[in-house]
Amino acid sequence: MKHSYWFLALILLLIPIPSWALSTNCFILDQNKNLLLTIGPDMKVLRPIKTGPCPAALEPMPNSHNYLLMCQGVSNLFGNKPGELITLDSNLQPTNQKIILPGPITQDFYLKNSNTWIFITKSADHTSAQVNVLNLISGEIRHFNLNSSPIACQFNTDNSILAVITTGSTESKIIPQLVLIELHDLTSKYISLSENPKGVFFINENKVLIAYGDYPANPVTLNNIVANSNAQGSVKAHNTSLQWIDTATGDQTITSLGFSPLVIVQDQNDPETFYTASRNDAYDKDAGGTFCKITKGQFIFKLNFQSDPFKIIQTQSGNIGLLCRNNFEVIDPKEAKTLNSFNYTSSVENLLLNQDQSLGFLMVSGSNNLDIIDMASGKKSNSIKLNLSFFGQLTLDALWPSKFPAVSGMILPTDGKPDFSCNINQLIMNKDCSYLYSLSNHEIDSIKLATGKKTTLYQFFWEKPLGICFTPDGRLITVITDSSCYLLNPAQKKPVLTVPIYELESENIGGTRQNTPSDHMNPAGYFAPDGTTLVIWSENHLHFIDCQNGKLISKANIHVLKGKLLWVP
Repeated sequence: MKHSYWFLALILLLIPIPSWALSTNCFILDQNKNLLLTIGPDMKVLRPIKTGPCPAALEPMPNSHNYLLMCQGVSNLFGNKPGELITLDSNLQPTNQKIILPGPITQDFYLKNSNTWIFITKSADHTSAQVNVLNLISGEIRHFNLNSSPIACQFNTDNSILAVITTGSTESKIIPQLVLIELHDLTSKYISLSENPKGVFFINENKVLIAYGDYPANPVTLNNIVANSNAQGSVKAHNTSLQWIDTATGDQTITSLGFSPLVIVQDQNDPETFYTASRNDAYDKDAGGTFCKITKGQFIFKLNFQSDPFKIIQTQSGNIGLLCRNNFEVIDPKEAKTLNSFNYTSSVENLLLNQDQSLGFLMVSGSNNLDIIDMASGKKSNSIKLNLSFFGQLTLDALWPSKFPAVSGMILPTDGKPDFSCNINQLIMNKDCSYLYSLSNHEIDSIKLATGKKTTLYQFFWEKPLGICFTPDGRLITVITDSSCYLLNPAQKKPVLTVPIYELESENIGGTRQNTPSDHMNPAGYFAPDGTTLVIWSENHLHFIDCQNGKLISKANIHVLKGKLLWVP
């Protein structure tokens, strides 16, 4: 009998356990009920834990088995509740260690390498703000006051200095400021700025660039829009300029440009070189604009283009793609010339690049064609007809130029918190850039880029596709519709897996949906850190999908109207 027990134990040890069953670190932050929910190995909620207002992030504490829970706080018509930082023990139970921040958290940056967590909070009356720097090792927190709301933040290359620019207030006679916070010794420096700062760039540790531009705060009325469409209205774009600041010596210089919208990017190889594109006329959106290369505050060259700019893309070869409202320019900055200009009657949407960035795939609103541009020569190498139209910008945007940001192009700072969201698009490309996959209203097509040959992978008849993306291993295509999730193998005609997500209520006339994606959750779902599991979240269920084997693992009953799903080591 004793040998039988040992034999049974050996058999149990040899039974393979699915990898997904080992993930005991999946959590849900219920921001409506202020709860932390743990998902167990059986894909069921283990226990709810009460949190502070609006839990938003959970990170392991360095040199400890504890966790730090960030609660954003709330600011609404019913009052303000400040952000909270709550220490949880190894069993995820709240301890008595809690930090109450000066106000609700509007932005945070988790710097894992330096064990620093930065929180930007706003005051109760929304007239000022604070930068709160927490050392995760010592637990010490330092507060730096801002005289008004922050409008842009940026780190230097090694994340040792944080730059924040504030809006100021003309009515309250508050001057905009540049605030530099040295994160090692926790010192700060405040520098006064002119009106309408919108972007900040680090050139080196002692030099920064401030980009200015704006639109007037005119009410959006039919009269203003119609007047502006005749190029004589009261919707006027403000002047744009660049301010070069030496923070060590205090020296400053100004470079005047055109009018908003201003697009500015920093050269990938030379931090002292910038490319800008701005409008030529304060009123007339069709007056064209000027593209500039500026190094150390000096103009290197200027080129003209035809309509409002909204994006600059520098490719690996150094050539520039300039996306404007109704045209696309390929610019060679070494030769200081425009290689080619493509004009369209409708709005340019976006440019998708292949892996080595030698080819650009240009999307135009309302067009069924995808133009393939050789980014080295600027020539159009092919045009592929798709069964879709790129609907992004409405007709109203063609009349109202302030659709584009007053200043854009600044690379937003990132932090060490992982993003598990499944990001869906209309167009995706496989890893070796040999195939392009497009999503129309009713079908998914594959295009072999070497030949332009198009093949329909799958058709939808009663569903509305929301977007597509590859699984992390690049083997399957995930399709999210308004009622289902599909896993498609590009080499097969039938789906590997179909999972009904948002079910129709048959009793209701017209098929009203009883279980629909919430505006406060990611309808495309979340991938586990190892890429093997996709979790789709509807208001009443969590659907766990095995991406490797194309199987539905589990369906958990849970009712969360607003929240986040995450995995924590």
